[in-house]
Amino acid sequence: MTKQEFQQKYGEMSMFDTQDVLMRIASNLSDMHYNRLDADDKLNSIKEYIFDYMDVLRSEKRFAQEIEEFRAHLG
Repeated sequence: MTKQEFQQKYGEMSMFDTQDVLMRIASNLSDMHYNRLDADDKLNSIKEYIFDYMDVLRSEKRFAQEIEEFRAHLG
């Protein structure tokens, strides 16, 4: 999943970063603390959000490695 796909899926601002993602997770967990209804659905949504963002981070890391390899190849 790319950062743009993540942004579209979750309605994130264009300049979001890891701090924003962590704050959104914390906010959702706080909501669950006060409202114990629908806990399973909320937890599943939070887990999906986390796993999707992990995909974004892996994708960005792969891209950075590819750029580095390309530059090394050029000399």
